[in-house]
Amino acid sequence: MSKKYEIIIAGAGIIGLAVAYEYLKRGKRSILILEKERDRGQHASGRNSGVLHAGIYYTKDSLKARFCRTGSEKLYQYAIDRKIPVLRNGKVIVAWDETSARQIDILYQRSIENGVKVEIISKQDLKKLEPCAGTYDRALYSPNTAVIDSKGVLDALHQDLNGGGIEIRFDAEVLRIDADTKTLKTRSGDFEYEYLINAAGLYADKIAHQMQVGKQYRILPFKGCYRKIRKETAALFNGSVYPVPDLGMPFLGVHITKNIEGGLYVGPSAMPALGRENYKGFDSIRPDELPRILWDLAGLSVRNEQNFLGLVRSEISRYPLRGMMPHIRRLAPGLTEADFLPGFAKVGIRAQLFDAKNRRLVMDFLVEQGRHSTHILNAVSPGFTSSFAFAEWLLNEKLPA
Repeated sequence: MSKKYEIIIAGAGIIGLAVAYEYLKRGKRSILILEKERDRGQHASGRNSGVLHAGIYYTKDSLKARFCRTGSEKLYQYAIDRKIPVLRNGKVIVAWDETSARQIDILYQRSIENGVKVEIISKQDLKKLEPCAGTYDRALYSPNTAVIDSKGVLDALHQDLNGGGIEIRFDAEVLRIDADTKTLKTRSGDFEYEYLINAAGLYADKIAHQMQVGKQYRILPFKGCYRKIRKETAALFNGSVYPVPDLGMPFLGVHITKNIEGGLYVGPSAMPALGRENYKGFDSIRPDELPRILWDLAGLSVRNEQNFLGLVRSEISRYPLRGMMPHIRRLAPGLTEADFLPGFAKVGIRAQLFDAKNRRLVMDFLVEQGRHSTHILNAVSPGFTSSFAFAEWLLNEKLPA
């Protein structure tokens, strides 16, 4: 006989854990979290840059703008309370010509509209903050951008949820859903629910489609590869250095991030991946999914929406370190290939949502409702930063109390 819960959450990444934590704070405990992997943090939530974004990039009418700043504040305070390593080491956004410098003014205006503390600084002031960074004539400084121990957050949430009586099952991939009987079949048994919350990240579309939800949307995975800078060079940087991004794409470009342990990483790439877990070479490329991924990439290329061809050409050219160096020198002109350790230091897969009907990458968070269910289909960056505020909004406006 299957066990019954009021709430079942598919996915034990940061969004699934944050939703369960918000429920726990409100006194609900009949919750089961199902995770397909054998441990937490195996995908995006444990492979991200560790940056708590301030909320600079997003238009004021977007969900990302609504949740990023408050989410950062909530997660920062949670880290302080739970003694998780966190540091506000700031970020500068730099330009390389007059066109990109004008984007600094756009980002400044968006920041003000979003209630984010920023300052436009001169080249001279930039050198005081980041002696190795360069810019065209001005830069944007975000003092409240922070870095955090991402896995430490996942561990603390896991402990809090277990301590509160909420059950988390690993190695419990959702195999089949019967919406009529409200039953889930998983690798670790069958379960009944009153309400299902789909926070499955890379597999959120597959669960939604089983319930006839969000059929026009599909996950289109992008691979993000980071390189690491040698320790002696890393010591010359104080915080993060970002370029002005292409505001028409959901990626922030190659940037320099000093993590909570003092390591300096450069990346990520935004290369289309050939599988949802295609972290290396030809690993985890599934014959039943590859044609669909290639078809979606072809559709984006033919229509060239959001200058997708330009993105692909750029990503291919900068996949080798030699090709990436011109982009890196826009941020820090003195860096050379000798400053880098060989190979990639870490690789992540971004669960980017693709709107197959309109042939566009989805820019904002996206949540769809189904029968006795809610489906979080797009919660990419700044999803980790926004998670606590996003979960609070879900419970207030989208989920049963």
